[in-house]
Amino acid sequence: MKLIPDQYIKEKVEIYPHKEASKPLVSVCIQTYNQEEYIRNCIESILNQVTDFEFEIVIGEDASSDKTRDICIEYAKKYPEKIRLVLHKRENVIYIENQPLGTFNGIYNMQVSKGDFIATCDGDDYWISPNKLQKQIDVFRKDKECALVFGNYNILKSDGTQSQKYELGEISSDKLFDIHYLLSINVMPAYCTLMFRKEFIPSPFPNFIFDSFNGDWAYLFVFANKRKIGYIEEPVSVYRLGVGIVSKTNNYAKLQNGLRANRAINAYTNFEYDYHIGNEEWLIKNIAFSLLENKQRTKGVLKVFYKLFYSFSKRKLKYFFKENKQFLKHATKLLFGLNTK
Repeated sequence: MKLIPDQYIKEKVEIYPHKEASKPLVSVCIQTYNQEEYIRNCIESILNQVTDFEFEIVIGEDASSDKTRDICIEYAKKYPEKIRLVLHKRENVIYIENQPLGTFNGIYNMQVSKGDFIATCDGDDYWISPNKLQKQIDVFRKDKECALVFGNYNILKSDGTQSQKYELGEISSDKLFDIHYLLSINVMPAYCTLMFRKEFIPSPFPNFIFDSFNGDWAYLFVFANKRKIGYIEEPVSVYRLGVGIVSKTNNYAKLQNGLRANRAINAYTNFEYDYHIGNEEWLIKNIAFSLLENKQRTKGVLKVFYKLFYSFSKRKLKYFFKENKQFLKHATKLLFGLNTK
C-alpha cells in the first residue's frame, strides 16, 4: 500500500533494527517530535494494553532537537518484537500554512503498518484505559461494515486539571452511526482515540490530506465516508490542551486552511455533506474577525463585505438584517479598536 505520492518523499526513511514478530491484528501508530516530556507516558500507556490479540507499536520520530529520539531508541531496544521505530529526516516534513506538521510522519506510519486495523496517538497524548484496543476490536468484530471506532477522552489543561470531553447522553455507544449523525450533534473524533480498518484507506491519500491543518477532521471523511462508525463511551485517552503546534498557530491561518479543506472534502465526497461543510458563513465571519483583531484592516473589511454578500445570497432580506446585526456591531468595534465586551 502506497499512501504517500513520490513528490513528498525527499529523503529515504530509515527503520531502526527490530525483530520480526507474528503478524499483528492492530498497528498502533505514534507520531512524535520534540516531546521528551511526554513520550514515555504515551509509549507506556500503549504497552500496558490488555488484549486477546497481537498488536505492534509503530513510532515515527521526526528528527527531534531534544531527547525524544534517544527515548524512542531506548524503547525500541527494550521491546524489539513489539516496537518498530521509524527514523525520519526533516527534509520530508510537510509545511502547512508555513508550519511544520507531522503529516508525513503520521501517514508513513500507516503505510508501513502491518496490522489489519490502525490505532493512532500523538506522542504528547496518552491512553488511560488498558482495554482501549480490546473494546474497539470488539466493536469491529460485531460488524464487518464498521470502518472506524473512536472513544471519549479527557482534556488535560495546563494547570493539571482534566475534564471529560463528552458527557453521558451527548453521544451513545448503543449502536453504530454515520458521519451525518456526528455532524448533527457536533461531535468530532479525536486522533488520540481513533482506530480504523486499514483496508478502507485510499491509496494514495487524496491531495487535500497533505494540505489540511485539521487532520482529525480530514481523516474522518476519508476513513468513514458512507460507512458505519462505532463509539466507546468511557474516556480512553487524554489529550493535552495547548501543547501541539496547531494550538499555537495564528487563528486566521487555521480558518483560511479550514475553508480550503472543506471545499476539497466537499468535492471528494461528491457533496454528500454539503448541507454542513458547504455552509461557509461561520468560517468567513471568523476569518473577518481574526483579520480585524490582528489590525489587518483592509483585508478584514473586504472579508466583512464578503460575509455580508454571502449572507445576502443565502437568506431573505428580513432575515439578512436580523442575522447580521451582531456581526456588524462586533466587526465595527474591532475595526475602530473599541472595547468588544
